[in-house]
Amino acid sequence: MKRNACVSYGMLFAAFCMVSTGYSQTENTGWANNAMTSMKKQVGTYIRASRLPGMAIAVVAGGKFNFLNLGVADRETHTPVKTDTVFRIGGISKLFVVMSILKLVEEGKIDLHLPVNRYLTGLQVPDYGGHAVTMADLLQDTTGLDESGLGLSSLRNDSKGLQNYLRSHMPVAVMPAGKYIKYSNFSFGLAARVVEVLSGQSYCDYVNTHWLRPLELSSTAFSRWALQGKPLAKGYLLTRAGYRQMPFDWIKNYPALAMQTNAHDMALFIKALLDEGDHGVSPAIIDAMSRQQFSHHRNIAGVTFGLKEQFYGDTRVLWSWGWVAGFKSIIMLVPQLHIGVFIASNYEISGNRQQNLRDILHVKSLVLKSLLPRPRKDTHVTVGTIDRTYAGHYRNMRYSHFTFQKIGNLFNEKFVKVVDDKLTIGSAEYVHVGKDLFQSINSNQRIWFERDQNGRVITMAMSDKAFTRLVWYQSRSIHILLLFSALTTMVIFIGVYPLIRKRIGESTLHNMLVWMVLNSFVSLASFVVLVAILSNLAGIEFWYQTTAVATIKLVPVLAFLWALAGFINVMIAWRNTSCSRTIKLYVLAGGIAQLVYFSFLLNYRLISFDYSMF
Repeated sequence: MKRNACVSYGMLFAAFCMVSTGYSQTENTGWANNAMTSMKKQVGTYIRASRLPGMAIAVVAGGKFNFLNLGVADRETHTPVKTDTVFRIGGISKLFVVMSILKLVEEGKIDLHLPVNRYLTGLQVPDYGGHAVTMADLLQDTTGLDESGLGLSSLRNDSKGLQNYLRSHMPVAVMPAGKYIKYSNFSFGLAARVVEVLSGQSYCDYVNTHWLRPLELSSTAFSRWALQGKPLAKGYLLTRAGYRQMPFDWIKNYPALAMQTNAHDMALFIKALLDEGDHGVSPAIIDAMSRQQFSHHRNIAGVTFGLKEQFYGDTRVLWSWGWVAGFKSIIMLVPQLHIGVFIASNYEISGNRQQNLRDILHVKSLVLKSLLPRPRKDTHVTVGTIDRTYAGHYRNMRYSHFTFQKIGNLFNEKFVKVVDDKLTIGSAEYVHVGKDLFQSINSNQRIWFERDQNGRVITMAMSDKAFTRLVWYQSRSIHILLLFSALTTMVIFIGVYPLIRKRIGESTLHNMLVWMVLNSFVSLASFVVLVAILSNLAGIEFWYQTTAVATIKLVPVLAFLWALAGFINVMIAWRNTSCSRTIKLYVLAGGIAQLVYFSFLLNYRLISFDYSMF
């Protein structure tokens, strides 16, 4: 989908004046315009109300820089956030990968439409059904590769190089390349490796040579040691007990996530992306990063190379966000208004990915409201009634298929309902505006539903993600119901055992039932241990504690062996002619409960997955 923004010259001029008459490249001592005053009030109020540590915001417009610094960089020393405070920016690091690949395209060394395997040595990227992954797929997140965060970071600087990391963590292709957007960190690691192969430099050296030094980004680096003497913000995790400092982790796929920078450097970077080649970034690179490169449907927003599309009223906004341990950030570009924004914060919320996302996106919306013309209220022209074929459960395509991170699928579903000729997804409502096309009643966000050759809805697609339609037995509610039923049955099995023992007395059957009661105890204990471990997956320490990894490996396997022995006892009981029907049903219920429980563990890869990835 390509859409031309329709903004009047009057609105353009008003928006431009709101932010361009600010401070030059100096620390601001007051607010130069209404927009920055409004932003300071709204964002500041939100930070205080939410008890957030700190935040730095840079606004670039008309070649002028404006900075808003709120809160503290260090809660222990109460060091305030300043324009030169260095934050980790996570996924925004990928923009330098994109620029590096596009520079090699300019030099004639890369064809974006050729398979990535042509440019790699010592690595082979798998394909799905013969659909080879191209260089363009890497930059627009359409590789179809599986994703896992296991082994991504370490508390020690023990990396053996990008090539070794990519080779040992090469994912499986789980869908055709070029068909669906599925956010991937690994893809940008592969792209960075292509830069190394074709340039003969390490990726870090290439970025320093071609981007950081020419753009004068003196406080930007991948390595923490390269920033010695710079004021570094500390990252914090918000838990029920309050904030605690997060340890610094070394990211092995560093091109995708490890960049560190400050608001001033990012203002220079944004200026280079907005000034169309005046600061070392060529017009061709800026065009490729500004022009839509892929969309699931011609009438919904899509992605450029490295950035997502959003429409704020009639204004097209390009943006990306980053999240690493204790830090979240956002970059936004509004090319038609020559406005850019960078937001960095030094906190995250424990164990709640959706809340973390909503939190930083709320700050993004406050900034947009302060800077851009207020969107006009659209009158949506609806197209007929909505049939119920759209209703159902949908799962985000981005999840780990082959590690225990698959358990996240229990919290990765959207439930679509049809209510009064509107689609509802959570609290959002959508109206029918075209064939299988819907638009939010509160924004310009559109979603599209894909059908198979038989006319059945199979996919729901948004601007930067896609969801698979689930059949009834794949839904979260069914899986949780089965798990709850199995655990409840095991509890009842244990509780009823004293009554059953009185009926059978001392016999071989009694010894068999003792085994099954012990099996149920072990199964319930394994569930408690797994819940305790999995509930701490958001805590960064988990990924580096070998004892925790060994526990999550050993407990369900041990319980599985006990349950297998118990199920053998079930078959023995049914072959025993002296057993009453009541005893047989009792034993069968216990056996089925354990079978369901371990089917759950197997489905979510809590028993069988590759631990070597640690």
